[in-house]
Amino acid sequence: MTLRGRQRTEVVTISVAVGENFEVKLRGQWCQVCLASGGYQGRYYLTACGECGRLALGMEARPCEETQPEPVGLVVLDQARALWVGKAVESRVPLAGGLVRGVVREITEWGKVVLVYTPRLNEVPVIVSFPLERVGQVLALASVAA
Repeated sequence: MTLRGRQRTEVVTISVAVGENFEVKLRGQWCQVCLASGGYQGRYYLTACGECGRLALGMEARPCEETQPEPVGLVVLDQARALWVGKAVESRVPLAGGLVRGVVREITEWGKVVLVYTPRLNEVPVIVSFPLERVGQVLALASVAA
């Protein structure tokens, strides 16, 4: 990803693909975010708590200084998959400007929950992923949510 200034000069270059993590400085603190993409080919960042926003030239960004995560235990994955995958869910935190309804498509071997939802405004499917340990904070089963 390369951000360019008004004179088309290179400002920041970070080697990040959609779905990968990097850090940006938000409100004076470094925050790990995930690069996401909407169906309209736009790119935005998504924080672990569901906050998303557009990348701007004035933002400071850097690659993550994290170590490679270890695979989540198979028993934990099997239990989580049985509970969440294929189920209709509602977000507990705002995604794309509000609470959304969607379906958990998969939970990866690395413990990433993959949620697909369609915003009411443009009806273009959006894919979001976040760590399995945050699933209870981010999502609720639609039949259980108030």
